[in-house]
Amino acid sequence: FLTMPNLINYWLTGEKVSEWTHSTTTQMVNWRDEEWDTDTLDQLMIPTMMLPEIVPPGRRIGRYQGVPVYTVASHDTASAVVAVPTETAHYAYISSGTWSLFGIETRQPLTNALALAANLTSEGGAYGTFRPSQLVMGMWLLQQCRAVWAAAGISTSYARLIAEAKKSPAFGPLINPDDARFFSPGDMPARIRAFCEETGQAPPQTPGEFVRCIL
Repeated sequence: FLTMPNLINYWLTGEKVSEWTHSTTTQMVNWRDEEWDTDTLDQLMIPTMMLPEIVPPGRRIGRYQGVPVYTVASHDTASAVVAVPTETAHYAYISSGTWSLFGIETRQPLTNALALAANLTSEGGAYGTFRPSQLVMGMWLLQQCRAVWAAAGISTSYARLIAEAKKSPAFGPLINPDDARFFSPGDMPARIRAFCEETGQAPPQTPGEFVRCIL
């Protein structure tokens, strides 16, 4: 069982290992001993014989054409957090892309009832850390709108959309980006329009107005 980053390492080196940060995203790791949670997996009748050794980021695992190959913090957010330019241990980060992650770095995972109620994950980080974080919508709505407009033949470069958004009226309709209707791919402009109509607001009309509403 090799997730994508570990499969690439296998192709490069022939070594079958599972890097720690990416292993934790499977929800199959017991954080207490930082190994596969075989007890839970056995109860779920999920076979465990195929699970490789979990190794930390920074481990030299082999060579490719004479070049040494090391594991990295292969969950992309884990690597992004390593690169946060901070001089203090007390900080929060936002890693923003199609989705965004908002979180902190800790030495222990947060697994209490408050963390569950706040919908926090505690995935593994580099150098013995954990990343309690919460997924937020980020640019997902904008990305899905761009796909709809592109299919309709409308030019949708980010530069043009932002310029049009700046020209659109301020203080227009407000939406809740965490509404369940916005989670799945699809006709996002239609969903935004429907949300506005249901909440008694005039929906956006132009791409610029949609972008301003989203941002």
